Amino acid sequence: MKDATIIILNYNGQDLLKRFLPSVIAAAKKSPIPTAVWVADNGSSDESEDVVSKNKDVVWVPLKHNYGFGRGYNKAIKLCKSDFVVLLNSDIQPAENFLKPLITELEPKDVFATSCKQKVISHNRTYYSGGTLAEWSRGLLRHLPIFETHKDQIEVCKTFYPDGGACAVKREMFEQLGGFSSAFIFYWEDADLGFRAWKMGWKSLLVPSSMVEHYHETTISKVVTLNKKQALGFKGMLLFTWRAIDTPSLFLSHLFWLPFHLITAIFDKRLFRWRGLAMAMPSLNMRLEKNNYMKSTKEVIELSQF
Repeated sequence: MKDATIIILNYNGQDLLKRFLPSVIAAAKKSPIPTAVWVADNGSSDESEDVVSKNKDVVWVPLKHNYGFGRGYNKAIKLCKSDFVVLLNSDIQPAENFLKPLITELEPKDVFATSCKQKVISHNRTYYSGGTLAEWSRGLLRHLPIFETHKDQIEVCKTFYPDGGACAVKREMFEQLGGFSSAFIFYWEDADLGFRAWKMGWKSLLVPSSMVEHYHETTISKVVTLNKKQALGFKGMLLFTWRAIDTPSLFLSHLFWLPFHLITAIFDKRLFRWRGLAMAMPSLNMRLEKNNYMKSTKEVIELSQF
């Protein structure tokens, strides 16, 4: 029988673990396959380990340093031997039965990842998230939230990428992709991962019946200012676009529109875009290797649609 491991990436999240870990343990016990629960710790200095030690059903995985989101998960997943890996933010509260549909839809050979439907609670605002549609717009490769364009979506459908805060992946495929790219910090790692999976011909699916609640950005807000978060977001969008450009037409489109985005940022008081550009430039050469990919960027945009 196949098995799974839920990995919660933690950094100084003792309060979040106290609040949400019991629901994760309860969900693991309801899983249709044997499912372990790990807390992979990014070098916390609080009492997170003590909180976890009180739960005999949870494995503490110390990573010694704060590697951030992508690198932290890469290191934890290298230690894992399960067929499926479920990635959960420490600020996620899953429904007790969220694993069954998530894992069932992950079974087919051509499926790389499945993503939960998230009820997001963020800054006194509540909305639904978890799936995206791809589009090339104004010289950038963007993603549109499915639940903004299809508010009543209840069926399993394709998604551009699995949301790294609450999703499941096939471990062997994840490792074949090389895991999350080190080009990204905090944002766009999951978009890049899902994009590369589609380029391999592997699907990502949104599974609306797999429900979680997400108390958004409670971890990153502890270590990053609002301006830097916005700059990191724009940096990620630029790197994501640069890595996706694989034809002269996409390159010319980006070259035409980039000055527009930067100039309007001055008038709109979004100077974080300039900071994001400066942060992205050192990684300009982090291109995708073309040899292993079957699909072009335009094909991926088409394939990942409904």
